[in-house]
Amino acid sequence: MPSIRLIDVKKHFIGHSKNALSGLNLDVNSGDFILISGPSGSGKTSLLSAIGGLLKPTSGRVYLDKYNLAQISNSQMSRLRRLYFSFIFQNDLLLNDLTVFENILFPFQVKGNITKEVIKKAAYYLENFNMLTYSSQKVKRLSGGEKQIVSFIRAILPESPILLADEPNSELDSKLSIKVFEFLQKLHQQKNTTIVLVSHHPEAAHYAREKYQMEEGRLIGYEKLY
Repeated sequence: MPSIRLIDVKKHFIGHSKNALSGLNLDVNSGDFILISGPSGSGKTSLLSAIGGLLKPTSGRVYLDKYNLAQISNSQMSRLRRLYFSFIFQNDLLLNDLTVFENILFPFQVKGNITKEVIKKAAYYLENFNMLTYSSQKVKRLSGGEKQIVSFIRAILPESPILLADEPNSELDSKLSIKVFEFLQKLHQQKNTTIVLVSHHPEAAHYAREKYQMEEGRLIGYEKLY
């Protein structure tokens, strides 16, 4: 299971007066479950993007085990993402003209490895979120919260070694948010999945193991949760 290290990472976007990331240092070890919280615009999404190799820093280094992510080719980075990462973005990135079930199974279809077990597990997650009856419905007809659930299921179904989740419950009520956190905790405990979760929800801290507070592109506080 890979570990991740960020060393003095800075990211500046042209046209912005402040850095999105300001000399940030972070170790994410195999099997960690880390919660990142902080105000809007504090750099949380940029941090997740840097960890996942989606955002190249202006300066500093991001390592995935021995790999310096700024120094490998795009094809190498794509291969590492396929091997190790699942992402939950704030924008759902679903395929609107496909059905709920087709969207959830899409990563497996691309790889040509849809199995009976995968289909059964997808149905299990949909049933737990009371969405099994939506399986054949096109995603474009869903509400924002329903789309978020589909995105969540699609991300956790492959059981990738590393899951990066950016506000996966932002459009869900408290009951469904807690269900999302419970599934993340179960994935962490049963599969030793490394999880970095960004969330403002007050209940999120009951499920993660560590918490960092972020402000103005820096990690300014740390708390061991259990």
